[in-house]
Parts: sequence; C-alpha cells; structure tokens
Amino acid sequence: MASTANPQGFKPVGYVGGRPYAGATREYRILSGYATRIGENDIVRMGGSGDTTSEGYIVKETGTASLSKPLGVFRGCRYTDPNTGQIVYKNQYPGSISADDIWCFVADDPDLIMEVQASGAVAQAELHQNAALVQGSGTNTTNGVSSHHLNGATDTTDTLPFRVLDFVKRPGSTVGDAYTDVLVCWNAGIHAFSVATAR
Repeated sequence: MASTANPQGFKPVGYVGGRPYAGATREYRILSGYATRIGENDIVRMGGSGDTTSEGYIVKETGTASLSKPLGVFRGCRYTDPNTGQIVYKNQYPGSISADDIWCFVADDPDLIMEVQASGAVAQAELHQNAALVQGSGTNTTNGVSSHHLNGATDTTDTLPFRVLDFVKRPGSTVGDAYTDVLVCWNAGIHAFSVATAR
C-alpha cells in the first residue's frame, strides 16, 4: 500500500520502449569474505580503485544523490556453503561468506524500468523529474529484500541518478499517496554502460 512506508528496493518491471521484464540478468562475482549484506532489489555497482580488495567485484551501492557508475539491480546469488559444502541459491547475499565461487545475478540493462516506493508524496507535476536514492534501514533479514527507496523530493538536478517515468497503476496505489509508488529509469549518463569513463 502506498499509504504505508514499505520500501522493497528497485524491482525490475520492464524496459524503456515498452518491453516487459522477463528475468534477464548477468552473472558477476562477489569477493570471498565481502562483509556487506546485499538484499534483493538493492542497487549495486562494480568495485573500483577506492574499494581496495573489492576492485572488479560487485559491491552494494552506498551513495544517494551521487552514485558511482551503478550497474543495476541485485536479484540473488549462488555459492558453495562453507559449512555444508552444498551449492545454495539465495535472494540475498548474507555478508561475510567465505567461498571462492560467489556469483550474483544483476539486472544490468541500462534501459531497465524499476518499480520503487518514494519516501514521500510524488505529485503528477513531478513526472519526468529526477530523484536520489535513499539507503533505508538495510536488508530485511527475514525475507532478504532491500529497503532502498526513492527520495520523494524530486527536482531538476541533472546529476541525480533516477528519472520518474510513471506512476504504478494498481489498486491501493494512487498518484500523490503518502509514499507514492513510482516507475523510474536511469537518468542519462548515470548507468555504468552509459558513460565513456571506465570504473
């Protein structure tokens, strides 16, 4: 319900141009022992030179108004459980897993459309404005889902990472709700595949 704060990250639902999202992801590695929990629908990026040992591995995006070449949406992972020796599949990365085969699934298409809850009311007049990421309270440890959400205070700053593309049209979700459900896409020049500079 958009009248209740219940953020669940950035859920892929389609692509700019009208195609529906059908589950497409690309596999990337997470460094063994990486300590940060990553939830389903969290925004992630490739670790860069400032990430020390995680350079070239997936890390959770920790920015808000300015993101560091975000790659996409985390959709789960697989790895060999160090305690049982069995391969496990999870919708979240629990953090601090010691395994050399941690692979995560990322919806990394730069034309991705994502459903997300805003931190406040978003009015019709704010359609096609830009907005920042809100980190939230971390991954829900019960269901593994992200608490990332959208800053409801949209504006025209062209460096903000997301563009409000549309409103969610379903019962219980209305334009201008206290925590409006919206559809967003990556703003121009934000996604890692849309910039010429390497990570």
